[in-house]
Amino acid sequence: MKTNRHIKSSVLAFITITFIVSATMFAQPQQKPPKIPNDDQINKMIENLSTELSLNEKQHQEIHELYITHFDHVREKVELKKAEHRMEREEMDNLRSKFEEEVKSLLSEEQQTMFNKFIDKERKHHRKGRQNHN
Repeated sequence: MKTNRHIKSSVLAFITITFIVSATMFAQPQQKPPKIPNDDQINKMIENLSTELSLNEKQHQEIHELYITHFDHVREKVELKKAEHRMEREEMDNLRSKFEEEVKSLLSEEQQTMFNKFIDKERKHHRKGRQNHN
């Protein structure tokens, strides 16, 4: 009986540690990239630059093209990163769900209910801590 209790407590400790480690990974503060200027803002930047540097018409046009191309490229990169982040998040959620199902398969019905409550409590605690951290 002690061995069975020891196994259960070891599994629970492992689950807790795994959950805390994975939750900590997601809790890292995300630094947002600077906002990408829209076309009007880009035009204003170029006008200011043109005035400050006394650009001729050719320089103005060429720099304008460079700015537009640059910010279009940056915009594409930001959108790609957002899509990658969503995919990574979904993958981590799927891994977590699979892991939890594997753990539940080792537990009795009563333990599964207790496990679900435990996980819910840990998630709420983690979300509360993250909100207080921001």
